[in-house]
Amino acid sequence: TFTQFTPTLGTHMARAKHEAAIVLRRNRLPVPAHHLARDEADAIRIAEAFGYPVVVKPADRDGGVGVRAGLQTQADLLDAYRLARQISPNVLVERHAAGRDYRLTVIRGQCVWAIERQPAGVVGDGRTTLAQLVAQANMNPARSESPHAPLTPLRLDEDALGLLRSDGLTAETMPDRGRFVRLRRSANVSSGGMPVAVADRVHPDNAALAVRAAGALQLDVAGVDLIMLDIAVSWKDSEGVICEVN
Repeated sequence: TFTQFTPTLGTHMARAKHEAAIVLRRNRLPVPAHHLARDEADAIRIAEAFGYPVVVKPADRDGGVGVRAGLQTQADLLDAYRLARQISPNVLVERHAAGRDYRLTVIRGQCVWAIERQPAGVVGDGRTTLAQLVAQANMNPARSESPHAPLTPLRLDEDALGLLRSDGLTAETMPDRGRFVRLRRSANVSSGGMPVAVADRVHPDNAALAVRAAGALQLDVAGVDLIMLDIAVSWKDSEGVICEVN
């Protein structure tokens, strides 16, 4: 992910989400509104000003670590804030952006690849519990703890169980046939998400947006994360935003 052309300054800005958003805004690129929260009371104030749902994330971590999206209540917000503070002293509260999660790869000024990152989850068959469905999914040899594995194992940890409870489900629920049950609020592959190639569907405006975002941070190699309803529709017509630049 680094070459002889990758600048230290661009790398620093990309890793500091708040700083990166300032640079992107100055370049008239769409990013969701957010503020750094000093403490729990400040996080509540920011969330109420935005209106729920909101997103909470460490401002200086990668890979979806500590990110909680779609938070609907003050209790969810505080739980997410406390988790993020365990990871970093710098915590962002962000306006939630609706849509699918896409990663566009930019190399030397060209968008060369794109995937949709579908969140970790399982599909019900009407007769198998969620715990059993997760165990079956983890039998896939592509899912492994190895850092070189294409997919990571699914986990029924507290984050997943809390998401299930919010949907009125438990690990012993047998979801109906065809029902997708989400196990993570974020769609990062590092948290069990599934990458699906969509490079042939990317609207030219969206490819250009990713290239402009990488250029604004002076990065020769970048993964630009977009949130929008459909990658085949221009961000100008679908209220798409840049979630972050990696």
